[in-house]
Amino acid sequence: MHQTVTVIAFILFVTPLFAQESIEIAKDYTLVVDESFRSEKLLNRLEKFSSGQWLTAKHGKPGKCLKYIANDKTREADIRPVAKAVVKENMFTGFILELDVEQCGRDYDCRDFCLIFNFADEENYAFAHFASVAGEMCHGIFTVQSGKLEQISDETSEAVLWGMDEWHKIRMEAETGKVRVWFDGKLLWNVDMPAESQGCIGFGAADGAAKIDNLKIWIR
Repeated sequence: MHQTVTVIAFILFVTPLFAQESIEIAKDYTLVVDESFRSEKLLNRLEKFSSGQWLTAKHGKPGKCLKYIANDKTREADIRPVAKAVVKENMFTGFILELDVEQCGRDYDCRDFCLIFNFADEENYAFAHFASVAGEMCHGIFTVQSGKLEQISDETSEAVLWGMDEWHKIRMEAETGKVRVWFDGKLLWNVDMPAESQGCIGFGAADGAAKIDNLKIWIR
């Protein structure tokens, strides 16, 4: 299954907040990002590589949120991100990430969202692809190394049910050699990474629009 993806990778500038950890986070982790997008401060640090629009929007969870409106005119033969806007001040090796996502693009065959990590440059990164259609080279964990796309999670037939006007909780835990990803509390992927790496964290939306809210990142 091939689905064109236009993704914006929003890489985060992290300033320690020293906030209290949630009850689900081990005590040796520190909360360094706690963002509900009440201002456009983070938007000002985006470096755009292609068309697409980021803006703060109403109807978050709750209050304001970050919204992406994609340019769906670019067509490629696979799901790799083809449009990006990045801010690359910080690199992560291990982290826990949580965020709320509403896929608000039109209701078409494959609605999806990407969470990007280990981002070094446009030719070297990894991403989780959450799609409403599952199959070969779609809906899973992927790496791009020297420009080559590879799926490192097992192929599955269980797709994501986005619904309309529905918020969903995504959680990613990354440590040396291992990545685990949950969607609404259900473990989707538990994979071994092919090599030790570190990089920036980002997220995006594909061929439509998505809202992001309540972003939290913990590090050791």
